[in-house]
Amino acid sequence: MSFLAPELLYLPSNKMDRSYQRTILRQLAERYDAYVEPCVGGFGTTLEAIESGWKREVVDCSDVGLYPSVLGTIASGGHPRSLNVRIRGEEQDLDDDPVRAGAEVLWMLLFYRTVWRGSAYTDALAADLEGRRDEHLAALTKHLGKLVKRLEGLSYRPLDIFDHVRERMNERCVIVTDPPAYKSGYEKMMDTAGVLTWDEPTYGVFDPADGFRQLRELMEGAEALLVCGQKAAPGQCAHPRPAYARDVHPGLYTYIWSNRPDELLEVGGGLRVVTRQHRVGEPLDVPLLTEDVELTEDTKIQLVKVPVSTAIYYKDLWLHRLAGREAGYYFAVLLDGRLAGVCSVSTNPITRPYRGMALEKREGMLYRWGVGPPHRYRMPRLLNLLCLQRPVYEWLLPDRTQLYLGMSSRVVTILYSKHPEAKSKRGLMKLTGREVHPDGWKLTYESPLGSMTPEEAYLSWLTTERKYAAQKAKVA
Repeated sequence: MSFLAPELLYLPSNKMDRSYQRTILRQLAERYDAYVEPCVGGFGTTLEAIESGWKREVVDCSDVGLYPSVLGTIASGGHPRSLNVRIRGEEQDLDDDPVRAGAEVLWMLLFYRTVWRGSAYTDALAADLEGRRDEHLAALTKHLGKLVKRLEGLSYRPLDIFDHVRERMNERCVIVTDPPAYKSGYEKMMDTAGVLTWDEPTYGVFDPADGFRQLRELMEGAEALLVCGQKAAPGQCAHPRPAYARDVHPGLYTYIWSNRPDELLEVGGGLRVVTRQHRVGEPLDVPLLTEDVELTEDTKIQLVKVPVSTAIYYKDLWLHRLAGREAGYYFAVLLDGRLAGVCSVSTNPITRPYRGMALEKREGMLYRWGVGPPHRYRMPRLLNLLCLQRPVYEWLLPDRTQLYLGMSSRVVTILYSKHPEAKSKRGLMKLTGREVHPDGWKLTYESPLGSMTPEEAYLSWLTTERKYAAQKAKVA
């Protein structure tokens, strides 16, 4: 999904952060003449500002990245041709329509930042981007068009953060910025190995180790009000009096601070501190399955029951700390003694059915999630297949819940996707429900409970994966 919606790399991901931003931006719109945002990223905070009452004609944004420069150029009435995008030094012929041209540039950026990296995962992404280029261009065009409509009328320039701040710091404006938390993070993420170039502005790479301090000192005594977001270790905020702090995970807080903390505290309703209870993970004392490990018919499969703390440790490791309530049963899958994945299932369709769930849907187990390390074979399909088999549940569930298994005839799983179908479920489960959702689609998949043992499921999966790999090799 990230390569169809690249701004997701920038948008603030926490609703509490966004709620606080809306609170202060709404009041500041009545006090100041202009909204200035260097390091605009994906325009997430800009959209919050516009929806909080700031008129687009007083919104002035900048960044040094190609994605924000494409979107910002179009939203401010320009054409991506002005960025002079080149592939191996050759200027590209872009569509006359600015939005379509922007989609073409973003496709180039996404393809060339991916194709050279050389892992099985990035090779698959690059092949998909190239093989379905027209589909991706259509999706990017649609996506960009929607964003442009929400942003058009603002001002944008490719510009260094400190140059922009110095230009506007002595005006009656609010300067909102959330600089990178890691030095050269953007440059590494968008690196195309020199294949794609454009007329980048002259800028210094923002170093959070010293950049926030420089920003604070620069804005001391300035007429403009600075509202700065910063991710840092507890007690390491660049300003001694932040107005907002949220505990992200052990050793990392999100701060929002200002050159005039009293004013920010006033409009924000006082000091805001958001805490959380951290889960302590307990990894298994086994090595991880790596991409180069060869799997054969003689590979030994072993299922191991694990506590929730262990399951969450690996879920956080491989799913980037996706939040959610945990309640169910967990097991790890070992292949020749190496960890190939962790799964979560539950009896919720029977014991705690979702509101509105049809009666006939309540006769089943729930496959919640399965995560594992990258491998040249599609490991998630093995985890999914195992969670469709009655013998696995007979082994996993405690005696008190075997009654629920006896009442079950199927396995259900629910997905949220940008697409109306989840290709990862093909051949495993049947799509039985599709509802429009704010993030795209809510998909319900089902499968009858099977009778394969773990060993039989593994061999069935291995046979399928070998055929799939052979077909891919022919196409390549």
